[in-house]
Amino acid sequence: MNTELKNCIMDAFDPAMETFISSSGYRELNQKVTDLFSELCTLLPQEHHQKLNELMNARGDVESALASEAYYRGVINGIALQTDIK
Repeated sequence: MNTELKNCIMDAFDPAMETFISSSGYRELNQKVTDLFSELCTLLPQEHHQKLNELMNARGDVESALASEAYYRGVINGIALQTDIK
């Protein structure tokens, strides 16, 4: 696949997802995670906070990579299906 095409598709990710990211449902899910994270931090000794932050950031990176790849493949598969139908 052309790298330039992939970059164009990925550049469209944030604008395409803006409505979902700003939705109340997504904000509620995000707030729940933030609240649970904060609660857990209060239960842990201070020296464990950095490791917990690293874990949460790594988990976020994995989920972001999955979402980006799913978006990219969805666009490519949609293009392929549309070409097959014509």
